[in-house]
Amino acid sequence: MNDHGTPESAAAGIIGLRTWGAEQGHGSFLDLQFGEARPDDPERGAYHLWIYQCMWRIEHGSELGAGSEDSAERIAAALARLNGSPVTAIKIARPSLSTTFEFGESRLITFETYTDASTDDPEQWMLFRPDRQVVSVGPGASWRVSPQDQP
Repeated sequence: MNDHGTPESAAAGIIGLRTWGAEQGHGSFLDLQFGEARPDDPERGAYHLWIYQCMWRIEHGSELGAGSEDSAERIAAALARLNGSPVTAIKIARPSLSTTFEFGESRLITFETYTDASTDDPEQWMLFRPDRQVVSVGPGASWRVSPQDQP
């Protein structure tokens, strides 16, 4: 159910919040935390952004920071530069829902790898919110807001 109208408005709670705990997960997955640490899980923020099944790139001004297939060292260095930076904007291209998360002069850009929303292909990214809802973007041009305990 999309009560928020757009994925940008559904994810707007992170705008102005500083990034912390940005790290590479399994493979090219990324985890970024925003807001206060959760009392039940201090390694997670009130908001937890999981960049999941997509290609992505981090840029710092006119410099390429890292891409989803770069070395772990290069990715860690690019992510370290995001830590402490507030989210200043979220821009989503249509119809692909490729997303640009802006952090001042830095950007994290996602690119869809699955375009058929009628399949069981996974999301590009998910934002877990403090209201126990999750914003899921992808596959294709599909997106939704749903309770965290539902697919």
